[in-house]
Amino acid sequence: MPKKLNLIGKRFGKLVVTSEAPNANGMAGQTQWVCQCDCGNTAIVRTNQLNKGGTKSCGCINKITRNRKKDLIGERFGRLKVVALDHSNGNRYWLCKCDCGNQKVVASASLLQGKTQSCGCLQREKSCDAHLVHGGNHRGNVERLYHIYNGIKARCYDPNNRSWKWYGAKGVTMCNEWKNDYSKFREWAYANGYDENAPKWKHTCSIDRIDPYGNYEPSNCRWTDPKTQVANRRS
Repeated sequence: MPKKLNLIGKRFGKLVVTSEAPNANGMAGQTQWVCQCDCGNTAIVRTNQLNKGGTKSCGCINKITRNRKKDLIGERFGRLKVVALDHSNGNRYWLCKCDCGNQKVVASASLLQGKTQSCGCLQREKSCDAHLVHGGNHRGNVERLYHIYNGIKARCYDPNNRSWKWYGAKGVTMCNEWKNDYSKFREWAYANGYDENAPKWKHTCSIDRIDPYGNYEPSNCRWTDPKTQVANRRS
């Protein structure tokens, strides 16, 4: 008896087979498959349609082909607004204005498939945000604030830290909002007087707990000069 054909996990054009579908048409020998299209839709396709290349998408390819000739002027795609037809060369290319003010020429297919949604600024912002979460600044250097942040966490949670006996061992912790997300701590710091470029002797350098017996959290922290911080220590 021949081994049953299994197409699950295989790709055919924009379609990836996810499971076998019930044969709703009652056609003997015509196995049907549930396919996930790259556009997000699903489709039920017969084996011979997949193997012979007759079906390569849920139908979105044909729709895009038809829409390539459509006038897109005035339409919005993400941050881009189409302002004019730039040129045609088998496909149409559109001059788009980005919300940031820049302009970009984009092919119809890239707009209609959602591949291009800005002049490039969106991806740059995402990259910068991801970098800031991990302690980097826009120049690619690790911020001094990130070292302060890690110092707090070490004092509170690392028994090997030389200051842990005065903090973590005595129950001092960092609030979950800060502990789990450096960007939240960074946002609070800059909104409450921290200055990355200030000399170390200025008041923006040192983080101080208002209640020296309390935890590291927005309501109990401030930026002070070292002298004030020393005067506020526990006895």
